Amino acid sequence: MVMTERNRVGVVLLGIGGVVLVLALGAALLRPGRAGRGAAAPLRGGSILLVTLDTTRADHLGCYGAGGDVTPAIDALARRGVVFARAQSSSPITLPAHASLLTGQYPFRHGVRNNGMFALPDDTATLATLLRERGYRTAAFVSASVLTRRYGLARGFEVYGDDLSKGSQAQRYMVPSRRGEVTVAEAIAWLESIPAGSPFLCWVHLYDPHAPYDPPEAYRQRFPTNPYRG
Repeated sequence: MVMTERNRVGVVLLGIGGVVLVLALGAALLRPGRAGRGAAAPLRGGSILLVTLDTTRADHLGCYGAGGDVTPAIDALARRGVVFARAQSSSPITLPAHASLLTGQYPFRHGVRNNGMFALPDDTATLATLLRERGYRTAAFVSASVLTRRYGLARGFEVYGDDLSKGSQAQRYMVPSRRGEVTVAEAIAWLESIPAGSPFLCWVHLYDPHAPYDPPEAYRQRFPTNPYRG
């Protein structure tokens, strides 16, 4: 988990495995005024860019010791921020883990225990619903069918980009998904469309490190025997 702040924008980069930050954020936002000593304080005006990377191994990131200059952008972000050496997920499964990220609750509280079989209850507050009530612009852009709006995570987001038809990586017997550059392009277009100075929450979910591994051609050639690293 990497966290940095620049120009009033907090950037949080999480491999699915790091829910510690939003559990703390959720405690502060859901119970303002009740945070104890050392707890996170409610946000006041800062923007949040939350980037989640599915099935990303820490030992393949330069900021966690991997060699080969494979992740220069992530490493640059880490140098400007805080890198958490130990962060644990509430669940090793995509949908429940993201439900915890957005609610600050464990699966036994929010009720989402697996992919495809559960949806977040309509009465559950999320980071997006709370920040939108405070005047934030909110948008999410996801890359896999396990996080589409049918599972309840879209509530509170004025824009929820889950059209997987462009840049599709769908393969038989696998989860339909789209390439990260398509998802990122949508997110950038939205960020450029909102008025300057508007506080925002923008969640970007990327699925490329998930099996079956299909790296871009340049990285396929660079790592011919290790497509996951590619």
